Amino acid sequence: MMDSMDEKLLEAGNNEDILFVPPAGNDLQWCCIYTRPRHEKKVAEICDLRGVNYYLPLRRAVYHYKSGKKVRLLPLFSSYVFCCPNPEQRIELSSDERTLSVIDVFEQEQFIHELLQIQRSLQVCAELETVPYLAQGQPVEVVRGPFAGIKGIVEKVKGKHRVMLIATMMNRSVPLEVDVADVEPYD
Repeated sequence: MMDSMDEKLLEAGNNEDILFVPPAGNDLQWCCIYTRPRHEKKVAEICDLRGVNYYLPLRRAVYHYKSGKKVRLLPLFSSYVFCCPNPEQRIELSSDERTLSVIDVFEQEQFIHELLQIQRSLQVCAELETVPYLAQGQPVEVVRGPFAGIKGIVEKVKGKHRVMLIATMMNRSVPLEVDVADVEPYD
């Protein structure tokens, strides 16, 4: 069972008319609002109250408790809400205590195209999750699982869910195959 705010956000997120390319010469530009942790829905509600077009991609998460299961809608991108405010609305949103920063989007058409792809994907599978983008040669650290703490270089990305790392230990290379969700890039 979802609460009414979740239902409203889900309905708004499935509305394909909200994602549009502003006409040339218009003062509307899509941007990303970087929010305080777990304030995405509240920022989306503020956008709605102020008449700002916004998109908050939500994924469905099912939690099992002794008393039964509960379905929650969680942001697909933690701490991000995408919106298209006019300059005055942008100032109001950036001064809100829940907003940490407003990030400009320079390639508007590409950005809208990517948001539409996300929206369509969520309509097909509401249980999507994000994982870090990994490329061959990228340094990463295993953050979960039996290999947690090991740092290595991505040797090969195997399909959607696995990555082959080369961890260097005692001047020897050790190949490790780990789940993509268990590694994070590091510098």
